[in-house]
Amino acid sequence: LNEVNKAIHESMIKEGKYHLHQFSIPDAGLFQKDFILYPLRFMSGNPNLTEKDIDKMVEYVRAKGEKMVKVRSV
Repeated sequence: LNEVNKAIHESMIKEGKYHLHQFSIPDAGLFQKDFILYPLRFMSGNPNLTEKDIDKMVEYVRAKGEKMVKVRSV
């Protein structure tokens, strides 16, 4: 999960289409207690964003994630 999230984040930054914040946080036990996770987080104060804009960003991230998983499983 961390490798995929980091690859998504790196790819997004290079493309410059979207920007999600990435940070580290210890796992409270969902995957492995105290393991460091690197989630992606969306934050915006832009009042011009629409639900459609956010849906496009989510689809973009999903597609990136699927691609990263395929690359790593080959």
